[in-house]
Amino acid sequence: MSQQHQLTNRFTLLFVGIFLGLVFGYAGSVRAQVFTSVKNGDWQDASVWSIGDNCNRNNSTGFPPTSKNNGCAVSVLVRHHVVYNGNINNFGSGVFAGVEIASSGRLDFSGDVTMSGGGGSAPYIRMESGAELHIGGTLRLDRAVSLTIPRGAKWVVDDLFIGNSSPVVTVEEGAELIVKGETTLRTNATLNIQGKFQTGELAFSSGGTVNATGLQASIEVVNDLTLAGGLLDLNGSSKLVVGGKTEARQNGAIQMKDFATAILGQQVSFSNGSRFRLENSASFRLDEGLEMSGGARLTLAQNSSGVVVRNVTLPDGEIQTGQFSELNIGGRLTATNGSVTTVNSSAVFICDYPNSTQRSASNIEVQGDSFYGEGCVRLPVLWESVTAVFFQTQSHVRVSWTTASEKNNSHFILERSIGGIQEFTELEVIQAVGWSDLPSSYDFFDSRLPAVKGMVYYRVKQVDYDGKEVYSDVIGVQVDNAPSTSSKLIAFPNPTNGDKFQIRFEQPATAPTTISATFKSWSGSKLLKAESLEILSLMVAEEIRLAPKGICLIEVATDSQVHHLKIMKH
Repeated sequence: MSQQHQLTNRFTLLFVGIFLGLVFGYAGSVRAQVFTSVKNGDWQDASVWSIGDNCNRNNSTGFPPTSKNNGCAVSVLVRHHVVYNGNINNFGSGVFAGVEIASSGRLDFSGDVTMSGGGGSAPYIRMESGAELHIGGTLRLDRAVSLTIPRGAKWVVDDLFIGNSSPVVTVEEGAELIVKGETTLRTNATLNIQGKFQTGELAFSSGGTVNATGLQASIEVVNDLTLAGGLLDLNGSSKLVVGGKTEARQNGAIQMKDFATAILGQQVSFSNGSRFRLENSASFRLDEGLEMSGGARLTLAQNSSGVVVRNVTLPDGEIQTGQFSELNIGGRLTATNGSVTTVNSSAVFICDYPNSTQRSASNIEVQGDSFYGEGCVRLPVLWESVTAVFFQTQSHVRVSWTTASEKNNSHFILERSIGGIQEFTELEVIQAVGWSDLPSSYDFFDSRLPAVKGMVYYRVKQVDYDGKEVYSDVIGVQVDNAPSTSSKLIAFPNPTNGDKFQIRFEQPATAPTTISATFKSWSGSKLLKAESLEILSLMVAEEIRLAPKGICLIEVATDSQVHHLKIMKH
């Protein structure tokens, strides 16, 4: 072999060695460092944290950084009450993976927290049931993150800003999002509400979407609701309550369907092409007046209904009713340059019809057997609120409801359903005040709860002296009234790579009739269904083998119980 050929081979081997060293050196750097809290305390206090899975490339020491440009990825597990003092910009940028808050944990940020474009994958905030996140300033989401508040978890934020870069915040059923000040949505922002959302003010500053879906979905705006563009979409018996003014403009829209309800406490104004549409038995109550101008439109269809306690004015707006829908106006209706159209057996009833725009006017169109004219429907009850709270020590549920006013109200019938909303049974008859223009409050203690763990639903039937009936919203409450001998699920071995993995009851227990599970890891989540715990164990074992190293969460639903398991994949 020639000397030149030998030199060429040596150079090739050297190049390959350097290349492989770089590849394996870089691959080793992507291992995550897990900072786990070991006690209550300050985030910036190194003694609060233990550090696992150290790597050898720009590893972090002391306390966890809130952003990091390169080297070892960082994830944080909060098991205690940890407080971060000060503001944070670019939270979760670079190789910062995210934060997980355990069921026993609470994470407080005393100032502003901003998630903006900072490279790397989008950071996560994961929470277990019982976990809490508190932010004493503004939470500003200016990057494409997807954050979920799961059942039993809570966010409490001073102000929330959901920006233009397609961020998504989801509040699951049984979860809470409480914003003390203002919630602002920009174009491409999405807020999904399946649980409870309470905010001081809600403003669609230039678009965005709020979706409320499900029996437990509720939006309470303490002060004003402003839609400057954007969509507020209420579905599936969700509820909206606004204590202040409601204003929609710049093509902003409120859409309600599937038995959704809204109570708007002060003056409501729609302008500049904005829309208010109800369908499929949705309903609203406006405690003051309604103004539609600038081409704005109110549409009621498919058995929907609305009550405006005071006056309706249409300087340049439209009202359309159809398909057995009904609009009741407690004052007068004045259509200056606006219009009213009623079709398909729908109706517009006006209490002060003599001082309203008459049916004979050119801008009033009544088709077929629909109706427009005098009719003053006095609702027997204006509902204010209905709530249910479970007291475990007494093993009972307190159901409370308040009426804003009552006319011709004979009595209430409280009904309950276990595990669903299909089969309500009567619990108690409660006598009503009867006639009142002031708020009236009622309480009932359900001390006859069966031995059940899960959701229990209540509703109140109102019956007037003429025998007519109307129902309140359905409300649900999570109860744990199962016998203390009930067994919990355990998983082993733990840590594991999936080999010989099992899930079983800690103590002997009756085999569940239904089993489903949600498996969550850093790579995503997956819904699993099985006929037995043995089959579920095999399915979960396979998911563990496919998951990246780190913490995996498993939520297992067996009959009426939900179990939470945490597994470490090594």
